[in-house]
Amino acid sequence: MIFGVLPQKKNQYALRILGNCGEFTSEELLRLSELTAKFGNGKITATSRGTFELNGVSESELEPAIEAVQAAKLRLGGTGATVRAIVACKGTDCRKGMFDVHAFACRLDKEFYGIDVPKKFKIGVFGCLNSLGKAMAQDIGVMPSFTEPGKFEIYIGGLLGNRPVQGKAYPSTSKGRDGGRCDKICFGYI
Repeated sequence: MIFGVLPQKKNQYALRILGNCGEFTSEELLRLSELTAKFGNGKITATSRGTFELNGVSESELEPAIEAVQAAKLRLGGTGATVRAIVACKGTDCRKGMFDVHAFACRLDKEFYGIDVPKKFKIGVFGCLNSLGKAMAQDIGVMPSFTEPGKFEIYIGGLLGNRPVQGKAYPSTSKGRDGGRCDKICFGYI
């Protein structure tokens, strides 16, 4: 199957569109809306990883729809046995956010998104202590330390593999407002 294309019922397909770590511009959303009206069933689904899916594309319209998505400069992907779209909370703008979550997530996205792995692999970056459960549910979750300001906690485990487990904290000396060496730990794990 083509990267970013999902088979649906009734011989239809969905096209998964990725933003910039969950952020879309108003222009991108307008283009997606136009493409959905033209090629899909008029419905767009928001996913838990901050992507959108253009639904109800017929098999005969699949190739033209993919070409139109690419021509509209929208990012098709986030499927298969790969590192999926990096999830970032709104910590960059949220009053509880403790660092620039979006910038760090985008750095991880640039480094890891789309790498082939044995099974879909999910990374999440979260900006405050309210997101502990979310961090522990990722294959790799990153968030600020509970006990040491300026440091980060990395949770490894999550839903990867045949026996999903709650992510366990990985000892980290990562410091700095941009996540320090968290990206190197992610690279070593993947």
